[in-house]
Amino acid sequence: MYDIIDILRDSIEQEATFKIGSVVAVDQSKNIYRVTSCENKTYWLKPCMSVEVQAGKKGKIISVENNKSFLIQFESPFGGVAIQFQLPAPSFVHGTVPFANIEISNIGIKNDECEMPVSYLFELFTQKFLKREASNHFIAENLRIFFLDDYGIDDLTTSDHYQNVIYQMQNFAFFVLDNLKKDIKRVDKTYIEDNSYKLINRVKAGVFKGTKGNEKSFFSRDLSGVELNLSIAIKKDNDCCDCC
Repeated sequence: MYDIIDILRDSIEQEATFKIGSVVAVDQSKNIYRVTSCENKTYWLKPCMSVEVQAGKKGKIISVENNKSFLIQFESPFGGVAIQFQLPAPSFVHGTVPFANIEISNIGIKNDECEMPVSYLFELFTQKFLKREASNHFIAENLRIFFLDDYGIDDLTTSDHYQNVIYQMQNFAFFVLDNLKKDIKRVDKTYIEDNSYKLINRVKAGVFKGTKGNEKSFFSRDLSGVELNLSIAIKKDNDCCDCC
């Protein structure tokens, strides 16, 4: 029988490929360039993240225009042609909140000065097993999957919060949905497409530090993002057979 934890881990812990539409100089004196996406996807790219646009040409992102382009500053002038580059895979955590909180708190800094995002599966859901003649084995019902990243600064404006964290985590959630649909051996793509799902913004899902704010929250780390609520139909494992 296929395991929902393994399926989610495989869909989450994947590198993303940013396909470049163009690289245009914005301020050559400071080696600042605008990199556009030819697929209208910026994934979880955010300011302060460092990426290697081509071999040996690494730069720090200054700003991101969601699913359109980003500004990046290189150490030296950019030259040549770049087609695509990889974003490192995010982390996956599952289990009860207290234990997940420990794991999330221990996730170290990746990609130089930026924390990479983490996806957390709240492990209280129902597995509804189907009749023998059904094409699917069971349905993982009412999954709650969080897509979270550090927001870092307490005095971010609402607009900054969305530009620097929320939009990126929405993109992360849709990236995982696409990966689940591509897992045609284990996941019923049609079931996902024929049923609704919810995406809930979770601004400051970590500690809310305000004079009148509620300090009780999901995690002790300063995190924001989105929560994806959906059910997934898992196919029968045809590699299994009865013992003789």
